[in-house]
Amino acid sequence: MSKASVEAQRQLDRIVALGYPDVADVSAAAFRSLARPLIEALEHTDFDERIPLTLEEGLAIATQHPGWLQEKNGFNLLGSRSADGRVPSIWLSQNAPRLGAVWPNSKHTWLGNAFCMARRGVSLFR
Repeated sequence: MSKASVEAQRQLDRIVALGYPDVADVSAAAFRSLARPLIEALEHTDFDERIPLTLEEGLAIATQHPGWLQEKNGFNLLGSRSADGRVPSIWLSQNAPRLGAVWPNSKHTWLGNAFCMARRGVSLFR
C-alpha cells in the first residue's frame, strides 16, 4: 500500500464515521465501494515529484479540511499563477479564512506553498 492509499482510506473511514453514508441514503458498504476504484489506483502509485496546487484544489482543501488551514495558517497556490504575476493565497486572519493574491517577490514567506504529489483521474464507473 502506498502512503496515498493509506491516507485515502483514513479519510474514507472518517467520513463514514461522521455519517455521510446516511446523508447519501446508502449503506456504509455501498458508500465505501464508490471510493474503491480511487483507493485501488492509489495503491499502485509511487509519487516522487511535487506539483503546485491550483486555486480550485486549494479551495477544496480549505473548505473540506478547515482544521488543516488553521494548523498551517495559510498557503500560496502556485499552480494558478495569473498573467500579471500575482499568486492566489488562502490564509487565516482574525480566525476567518481569507482568499487573496500576493506578488511573487513580496515578503509573504510565512504562507508557504501548497503542493500535491500528483493529479489522477479515476473512473468511478466500471
